[in-house]
Amino acid sequence: MTLSFLFLGCRYNYKHMLGTGICLLGLACIVINDSIRATDDDAPAGSDPVLGDVLCLCAAVLYASSNVLQEHLVKFHDREEFLGYLGCFGFSLAVVQCMLVDLPAIRRARFTNKVIGAIAGFIVCLFLMYTNTTAFLQHGDAVLFNLSLLTSDVYAVVFTYFFSGYLVSWMYFLAFALVIVGLALYHSQPPPLHIGRDQGDVGLFVSL
Repeated sequence: MTLSFLFLGCRYNYKHMLGTGICLLGLACIVINDSIRATDDDAPAGSDPVLGDVLCLCAAVLYASSNVLQEHLVKFHDREEFLGYLGCFGFSLAVVQCMLVDLPAIRRARFTNKVIGAIAGFIVCLFLMYTNTTAFLQHGDAVLFNLSLLTSDVYAVVFTYFFSGYLVSWMYFLAFALVIVGLALYHSQPPPLHIGRDQGDVGLFVSL
């Protein structure tokens, strides 16, 4: 939200801020639950769940910055051009990374039909994700998109129950409910970028 305010000229009303705050309360429930679960010997947990949450939050900040820049590019420039450059440079950087880091492992790998199918499925999923993300950001905003990603914890809950046989804490369900309420409240208001335009306020990116 701060990045959108500074770089895109977004102006938020109190319902936007309240909805965001409720979503963050849901996120806090997950972090608190992980810190409690770290001391529970019966619960499957990593070596340091709290550190894992901190690292995930740092990654989320970087991902949010990327989404704000994407929103600027697809709203104020050509969406198809953005997707073309994304594919071109993404492929080029991936090839360089592969040659520097993964080449020995690739030489040892056995590319069976199952492996090739998994790689093809991964590529298709990424293509659909980035294509749909840019379409969403043209009409919505990066804050709503990032807040919506908090609902992904429900998939972790389902996976944990069906594949590990462990029923997660009630705090996960409370967190999910808070995120849904916060999203509904946030989405009940007009997109904040239009508010900024109407007031004549522009951010750094918008003014370029």
